[in-house]
Amino acid sequence: MTVTGRITYERVPFEFDATAGLDYAAITAEPAREVIVEVISSSDQSVLASTTTDANGSYTTTVSSNTSVKVRARAQTRRATPGWDVRVLNNTNGNALYVLDSSAFCTDAATITKNLLADSGWPDFGGTNYASTRASAPFAILDSIYSAVQFVRANGGSALHLPALSVFWSKDNRGTGNWDPGIGEISTGTQYSNQAIGGFPAGIYVLGDEGADTDEFDQHVIVHEFQHFLEDAISRTESPAGPHTLEDKLDMRLAFSEGYANAFSAMVLDDPVYRDSFGTQQAESFFIDLESNANSPAGFFNEGSVQSLVLDLYDAASDGQDSVALGFAPMLDALTNELRNGAALVSLYPFVAALRADPGAPVAAIDALVESQQVFGTGPYGAGETNFGGITEAEPVYAPLTLGGGATRVCGTRAAGTYNKLGNRRFLRFSLASATDVTIRVEYTSTGSQTGGPDPDPDLVLYQAGLLDFSQETGTSEVLPIALGAGDYVLEVYEYSHVDIDENASRRGVTCMNVSIS
Repeated sequence: MTVTGRITYERVPFEFDATAGLDYAAITAEPAREVIVEVISSSDQSVLASTTTDANGSYTTTVSSNTSVKVRARAQTRRATPGWDVRVLNNTNGNALYVLDSSAFCTDAATITKNLLADSGWPDFGGTNYASTRASAPFAILDSIYSAVQFVRANGGSALHLPALSVFWSKDNRGTGNWDPGIGEISTGTQYSNQAIGGFPAGIYVLGDEGADTDEFDQHVIVHEFQHFLEDAISRTESPAGPHTLEDKLDMRLAFSEGYANAFSAMVLDDPVYRDSFGTQQAESFFIDLESNANSPAGFFNEGSVQSLVLDLYDAASDGQDSVALGFAPMLDALTNELRNGAALVSLYPFVAALRADPGAPVAAIDALVESQQVFGTGPYGAGETNFGGITEAEPVYAPLTLGGGATRVCGTRAAGTYNKLGNRRFLRFSLASATDVTIRVEYTSTGSQTGGPDPDPDLVLYQAGLLDFSQETGTSEVLPIALGAGDYVLEVYEYSHVDIDENASRRGVTCMNVSIS
């Protein structure tokens, strides 16, 4: 017998006014695209047939006649290699997969139609809060990610095979500052974690705290976090993560990761106004016009500069502010090649360098756009950069280091803030012509350092197209003996009190270090 039908879910859109939140009076039923649909036995829940909806949410399958069954839509979209596998799970219910079941019926007709609608849970005629199960939330999240996957595939990524992605949502998910997803505590809010933390799996964790902050219908937020998964899956990131705002002078890696993710959400959704609902009845909205070029302080260290620049490089100049429209394919190529395999840390510099090197690229127009955001460094290492937002200790972007060439002095500062801000961590680069046993030394020096605070404690991290090794012992010096092959390397050094995540930690002022390799 044939069982056919359509799977849809309710989506709650935003109000037209960018300062307002969700508009429950304008709920629409949207197709659940390419989700897995099963026909299951009513008696033992065994799967009798399985198929996938099309782009309209429609499905068709066949089962034996005269059998008591249910239709089940899984909050899962999957396609074989090259493809994807995304699931939405309930982290407060043992990471159970969200499903939507029909009532039981008997396959006693040649063709049976079973449509399923995942309801939002909001009363159809008004109301001030969710009154029933919020069944549509996992399907809305899934469909936003499906849009992002299809965007990438349609713009140069058709051959990409993505690793499986788990997305965790619960109505109890809230940002408490603690990390215990089993009871809904997901630290600062919706986020992507690339590794298991505290026994909880890697994946995207999404807020669902009604009346405070929900994100299941905030498509820019969901797609932004998917980009963090994407950079982890097909590219590379060394971002230290942590808190950030549009006014911050950030570590260049964090500025690029967050600014690019914002721009990516605008590309996927074809909407440059990033919106995030919150508050009572989800009636308020935080928003950013990503087309705005008025960023302060502008520079390679500002995520606002990055997002505006990336979007201007991508779009068809609909904002009238530029003449560049590269599209997404060159950006994807930069992510999967230069940013994934290059020696320079992942930041705006190697990204722009890769776009400029693309055959036929409008180099002069790209350069003009980059400079309009007060970014003047060139090449993957930002050579010649002059704008450091007044943080002179952060100059240059990369200090040179030479095997056997004596010490290079660099100074770290917390003038822009701590942990992930510009100047907390200093970067150096060196090259080896052949395989060599070396010793890297980082030693505190009082020259240029400020007095006061805890004892100095320099640390180092070594990269070669990704994390290679580190030395993070206590004391006024750090030594790393290591056998290295020929090639280009980047060294990150910092004073520990500048990056200590303890908000109550004692901090040093400007702290200088002599760095050498022998």
